[in-house]
Amino acid sequence: MKVIGIIPARYGSTRFPGKPLAMIGDKTMIQRVYEQVAQVKEIDEVWVATDNERIVEEVCSFGGCVALTGKHWCGTDRCAEVARELHLKDNDIIINVQGDMPFIQPFSISVLIYSLQTRTDLVTLVTKCEEEEYKNPNRVKVTLNSYIEVAEKFSRANILGTTNYKHIGVYGYTMTTLQMLSNVKGPMPSSNLEQERWMNEEFYIRCEYVHDDVISIDTPEDLIRANEYLQKQ
Repeated sequence: MKVIGIIPARYGSTRFPGKPLAMIGDKTMIQRVYEQVAQVKEIDEVWVATDNERIVEEVCSFGGCVALTGKHWCGTDRCAEVARELHLKDNDIIINVQGDMPFIQPFSISVLIYSLQTRTDLVTLVTKCEEEEYKNPNRVKVTLNSYIEVAEKFSRANILGTTNYKHIGVYGYTMTTLQMLSNVKGPMPSSNLEQERWMNEEFYIRCEYVHDDVISIDTPEDLIRANEYLQKQ
């Protein structure tokens, strides 16, 4: 069984164009994400999946593996294309780490891998949602079925009347499940959250809780916060 880390990275983000190439300290964001994923001992290979030549050039400049893909609506479809090109087997594991998480902890990714090896074929991460983040539409919230630890609802808004967790946009799938997800043809929901589309097709998404207050870079303001965080380390 192989374990492959794939980092989907697109240049044309609506809220922050070109963000994979934004500088955090002396490195680009995509390099920092790549280096964090490469630290995970269970992962055999790390790839960046992008449709932009500038990102290809940047990944090559620091010695990373990169695949130029076609245009896709979401990161999972981009991962699926690369996984097919790598000729992975049905039970091989793919970890999809968003290209805007420069400080994701390797241990958190290991939690996903263990879950895939022992109990599920589709899993993501959640952590504590601080009160000040409830109204931030750039922070995706999730509620859980506490009995079987699967997601009940994802939302950019505060989900009233229940415990909100903060969703960490890292996914793990078996090759078989990834290809099934990439074949879901329903429209993207208005929230533009691909996981809602999966749930509409009755996929169950297991959620693993980690103590990892991930800084995701959704806006230029988040980039300032990331650089401030780096200076404190």
